Formats: sequence, C-alpha cells, structure tokens
Amino acid sequence: MKATGIARKVDDLGRITIPKEIRNAMRIHEEDKLEFFTEGRMIGLMKQVADEISRYGKLVSSAVNAQTGYPVVVCDTDKVVYAPGELGGRLIGQSISEALYNKILELREKRHLLTLDVPICPVVDQTDTAIAMVPVLNNTQDIFGAILLLGDASTDTVGKDDLAAMHTAAAIIGGILDE
Repeated sequence: MKATGIARKVDDLGRITIPKEIRNAMRIHEEDKLEFFTEGRMIGLMKQVADEISRYGKLVSSAVNAQTGYPVVVCDTDKVVYAPGELGGRLIGQSISEALYNKILELREKRHLLTLDVPICPVVDQTDTAIAMVPVLNNTQDIFGAILLLGDASTDTVGKDDLAAMHTAAAIIGGILDE
C-alpha cells in the first residue's frame, strides 16, 4: 500500500468521500461493494466481488464449456478471476486489457447483453482472444464483470445455444452476488 498524499475529513455520519482520482485509478464505480480491512492504525478498502465471481465462475464455466466447447474466462471489472487449467495458470490474476475494460464500461452504459463484433484480447501481452462476451449483472443491473468465450474469430462462430449458456451462467453468478 502506498501513500497518496490525499486526505479527507470524516463527516458527522462517519462518511468519507473517495477522491475521484482514486476511484478512477482503482475502477471503483457507484454501488460497487467495498470491504474494510484494518491493521493497527491503518484502514484499507477492497472491492468485494472478485472472490465471489471467481468461486461461482469456476462452477458455471465448466457447464458453459461443456455446452459450447470453447474455453471460458471469467473476469471482474479489474482482472481475470477464473480460467480453467493451463489457461488459468496464464490468465488468473492478470489485469484485463484496456479494450476489454472499455467494453465493460460500454455495457455499464447500455445495460444490455452484448456479443463482440470484433475479437478482444482479455489481458495485455497474451494472444488469447475472446469471441463472445456476456456481462455478469445483479438484479439491479449493476455490472460486476463478464464471461468470455475464447476462440479464433476467423474460424469459430458463436451460436444461439452458446450465448444462452453464457447468459444463464452470468445470471446465476449475478443472482448470487445479490444475496
């Protein structure tokens, strides 16, 4: 953890405002859940959903893979939180690419399900490409991440059944995040 040099006063209700620069840098958005940590006199905050998305992403991604035959990657709005096997060894914990992050922001604004018109590399410095993406939404339509199918855009096509499997998986994870 590093010092930012930014200080804020606590108001009479015990609230503080996280500076916009920090919210932008840490990709914290309205209604994101933050978890508090303390150690001595230090207080830390961390987005809470990654562990939940990872845990349930692992459960549903195998079903999506069985349905579609494509490798499945699950991410939150910051990093890859689940990918199977050797792929997971390379991708889990990696920050998502700027292109993928921008697509997630587009989803936040449009609030609808989206497939990719052009392939996107999920993380920087990797050759894997996502050929389909469905957001992980809770019941109030907040976006917590995405489920991606990896493949070769020049030869692979994503069908209605593939998208239905992805939508179902995303809805299951989103529903769990609401609890």
